[in-house]
Amino acid sequence: MSKQEALFFLCEVREDPVIHELVALRQNELLPEDLVEIGARLGFHFSPDELNQAFRHEWTMRWMSFQNVKSR
Repeated sequence: MSKQEALFFLCEVREDPVIHELVALRQNELLPEDLVEIGARLGFHFSPDELNQAFRHEWTMRWMSFQNVKSR
């Protein structure tokens, strides 16, 4: 299990329209454990804690990128 696997999973959710739709339709009811299960079915292995870490990391990077664009 790893944070890197969780990051790859988040990327897959964002880029694959079928997976994105599956997650988006249930976004208000999914728990981190549910996302871990979906990830495992897709071949990604990570824990709920690693998923939370990956999510925070990804959003921090997006925020930093947005701040760079705003400052130009």
